Amino acid sequence: MLLYGLRAAKTGHQNLYGVKCTNCEAQGAMEMHSYSKYLHILRIPFLPVKKVVVTQCNRCRQVLSKKKFSPDLLNRLNEMKKPLIGIPVWQFTGILLVSIIIALGVYKTMKRNNGSTVIVLIQQQKNKT
Repeated sequence: MLLYGLRAAKTGHQNLYGVKCTNCEAQGAMEMHSYSKYLHILRIPFLPVKKVVVTQCNRCRQVLSKKKFSPDLLNRLNEMKKPLIGIPVWQFTGILLVSIIIALGVYKTMKRNNGSTVIVLIQQQKNKT
């Protein structure tokens, strides 16, 4: 069982009408897919790490990474960037869980000490001035 690692989740998909495949010259057969890679610990997503965008031709199945995009594909990517490539909120679940655990720990410590820690710190500051 893997305790930690990187995983990818598909975040978007769009057909690219009016764009020619650079390999087979088929018109309108291109699709753009976006993926978000994230760090997970015990399969709980903690932090998004990287966004990946690729295109695939439905006719010849050629896959192009963003580095190999034609200027036309780059223009189309910039037009639809926000809705296609956003980072899903659920990929911050681990950070949220850790924050809640820390907050509960601080709250229980304060409740157990009846706030005496805070009073001591305030008195020490008054004595210094």
